[in-house]
Amino acid sequence: MHRTLIFLSFALVVTAPAIAQEQRYINTTTLGVLAGTSTDLHEAPLSFLSEHHFRFHRAMSAGLMTGIEQLNENTMPLALSYRIFMPEGGFRLFTGMYYGYSVALEKPEFQGIKKAKGGLLTGIETGALIRINGCASLIIGLGYRYSKLHYNLEDWWIGEYKRNFTFNRFSVRLGIVI
Repeated sequence: MHRTLIFLSFALVVTAPAIAQEQRYINTTTLGVLAGTSTDLHEAPLSFLSEHHFRFHRAMSAGLMTGIEQLNENTMPLALSYRIFMPEGGFRLFTGMYYGYSVALEKPEFQGIKKAKGGLLTGIETGALIRINGCASLIIGLGYRYSKLHYNLEDWWIGEYKRNFTFNRFSVRLGIVI
């Protein structure tokens, strides 16, 4: 399952520039904050995302979302993303959703962690596109993010066991759309 998702994501990223001339390719690059609770290791970790979408209609687009985020450790989200836009104009509202997997890029600094596996990623977002010129727009987005990360741990007394961390986050994003 994970290898299939990674392969499909890679294929989309590689073929997107070649098809972009005919299909209305949209690239969205954003920097944001995933605000959480004070009990989390990182209360407001940074998130850098790049989305590669194809606009199928004036009001819809779908594509791949990837980037890097800091939850317990650095993770790389790989998700399928879908957006619906309001009518054309200098100020366009949108709403969207995404579903995928967060790949763990390192082990967190918790004692006893043998392996960080990553986990489920899903969320919704709403916001606005503000046209800068004929080729680019500024994007402002607010959303909700659900992430679940899986770990294998080892304790000298208990032995090997599994632990999951669930993150319910509020996201605030700012970026550019080309």
